[in-house]
Amino acid sequence: MCNYVYFDYPSIYISILFNMLYDNAVAEAMYKIIKTEFVFNKIFSSLDELSTLLFDYVNWFNNFIIHGSLGYLSPIQYKHVAFN
Repeated sequence: MCNYVYFDYPSIYISILFNMLYDNAVAEAMYKIIKTEFVFNKIFSSLDELSTLLFDYVNWFNNFIIHGSLGYLSPIQYKHVAFN
């Protein structure tokens, strides 16, 4: 028999990943994105699988996806432009 982990609301993982979420609207927007794009209708076979896939998703989201609100840059590109 296999134990399944169903990931419904990723608040613990988001808190760990983003350490300082000082705007609740930003946090809620990120929860919605993760719930609708990452975990919708998925069942993870283990916590390790969930952790690995969530790490990959956040890496992809931060490094490869461009955001209109950031001048069509990825978050990492925007950070480099803003702080240099």
